[in-house]
Amino acid sequence: MNKLKAYCRRVILTAAREYAGGKRRTPESTAAAFRDAMRGTDTGWWNDLIYTTDMLELANRYRHDIREAVLAYLDECGEGDVPLDLHRRGVSWRHIIAATADRYTFADYTGDNGELRALRAAAALHGLRTAVDYLTIELAAEHGV
Repeated sequence: MNKLKAYCRRVILTAAREYAGGKRRTPESTAAAFRDAMRGTDTGWWNDLIYTTDMLELANRYRHDIREAVLAYLDECGEGDVPLDLHRRGVSWRHIIAATADRYTFADYTGDNGELRALRAAAALHGLRTAVDYLTIELAAEHGV
């Protein structure tokens, strides 16, 4: 299991224990946590995926795992190099894959370090969200949810 998948698993199963009101999770609390997690990474449920600086930290830490998950997702979906139009910057899957080769700062994201860095920083964040969504679905299947 890669580190990003382990992170996703840890967050979801911790929530399942909290939903159960104690130290042990139940099948019902586990299913509820997975349902909430699978509502998407832009809902606020994923605490580390709310603020840009926190997301950049995760994208930098797990960039190789993000690349692996996005490539697996694209392989399963048969997606081509379709522009995603993220923040009207014309981000494509190719940009997301390229973004996993470098680390980004908040100054990169805001465009203070150039438009290409801003494009790639935005792509890195989109790749993080895509990878978390994809890995959460895999984890749900593994846990029988």
